[in-house]
Amino acid sequence: MEITGSTRRPWLVLERGSANSAASAEAPGARYLSLIRVRPGIGTFKRGAGGKPACMTKEDKEKHKQAQEMRDDVPSTVARSDDKAVRTYKKTLQSAEESYGDGERAHRTAYASLKHTHEKVGDHWEPKEHKGPSDPQAAQGAPRSLDQPRGTAQGVDANASQAHLKDVARRLGIEDPQRLDRDDLVKAIEKANERVTRRSREKDRRDCR
Repeated sequence: MEITGSTRRPWLVLERGSANSAASAEAPGARYLSLIRVRPGIGTFKRGAGGKPACMTKEDKEKHKQAQEMRDDVPSTVARSDDKAVRTYKKTLQSAEESYGDGERAHRTAYASLKHTHEKVGDHWEPKEHKGPSDPQAAQGAPRSLDQPRGTAQGVDANASQAHLKDVARRLGIEDPQRLDRDDLVKAIEKANERVTRRSREKDRRDCR
């Protein structure tokens, strides 16, 4: 299967320890994860022999097609994410709407479900290393989280290790994350995510004119 564009692009996910940038992707010895994520619309492909992406299975193609059809019906940050994030959000939303109707409550339920598998990084969501709630609000689960809302980290994985949070902070350009404690790291990542998301949405609006 042909993938549009070069593999040397910043939207590839580098292994832990490598900077997530075009420059590092060009650097000799740069290594990639066994799964590479490319721009929305292309999907996620497993590596085959020689490090080349293997062809998608029939099931993978069906899931990818399903996610593509859902992208226009999910928030922009979810639409920029991988296929699983899109399907998780949309399917949970559809189920929640049957119980709570089409409103904020259903969308909060969908986000809570997404936070168990993904974390917000910049203007999109990325798969978490370990599944589980990202913050006290997501930990409650529905319907308790809807009736007794608690603090939320806006998609940041507040339960991740401090080393992981520092790694995310570096990727987002936060200065000297080593000096920050866990709570400050989470808040700094939240603010950085907001800035990046705002810029992406402004760009999307300009492109649509």
